[in-house]
Amino acid sequence: MRVTQGADAQGWSVFDAALLRAVDELHVDSVISDATWNTLAGTYGKEQLLDLIFTVGQYTMVSMFLNSCGVQLEPGVKGWPDGARDRARK
Repeated sequence: MRVTQGADAQGWSVFDAALLRAVDELHVDSVISDATWNTLAGTYGKEQLLDLIFTVGQYTMVSMFLNSCGVQLEPGVKGWPDGARDRARK
């Protein structure tokens, strides 16, 4: 899964790389950098950019809940590849 390699992996369009970078920036720093914002603003309007922030926040909140409650993956469901979680935190 290329997404686990991050925004700098080969093959992403400029926009898709910026979208992944925005998610990582929100996760790590709780803010989208000006450079990433400006790249996304070339395609997304203000409402879509705000929706991106809320969507990332919603998934973060759900993951906090599921992890804190100890919810496990269902049998047969694969999780992220080994090391993917650590790469996302960089």
